[in-house]
Amino acid sequence: MSSRPRILVIDDDESCARLLQVAFRKTNAEVITQTRAFGALTSIAAIRPAAVILDVTMPGLDGPSIVELVRQDQELASTRVILWSAIPRDKLDRYREECGADAVYEKTASSAAFVQQVASWLAQWDGIDIT
Repeated sequence: MSSRPRILVIDDDESCARLLQVAFRKTNAEVITQTRAFGALTSIAAIRPAAVILDVTMPGLDGPSIVELVRQDQELASTRVILWSAIPRDKLDRYREECGADAVYEKTASSAAFVQQVASWLAQWDGIDIT
């Protein structure tokens, strides 16, 4: 088992998932990507990530639905989940409130800024240092 904090990225767009994997290389985090929403709970339970970065719009099972399933599972309920999407910020905020995600971030921002924000959130939330 890795001693590095793990971040699970679930995004049906393989290029977006890969972009984040590359963006987090300069951190101490181990980034694991998954391009299918189905199996998300199994992956979260197996990986026990410090955070899940979850695309909002995916075929079959969307990000907010996955967050709701995570929050209903006693073993996984405290998992940090960040929704990210290219949809407008007000809609993202509404999804966060409705499903119980910890944070939201817009895909349109730079990946370096996103990495910095995730690092800041993890330090603030759980004292995890990925820098």
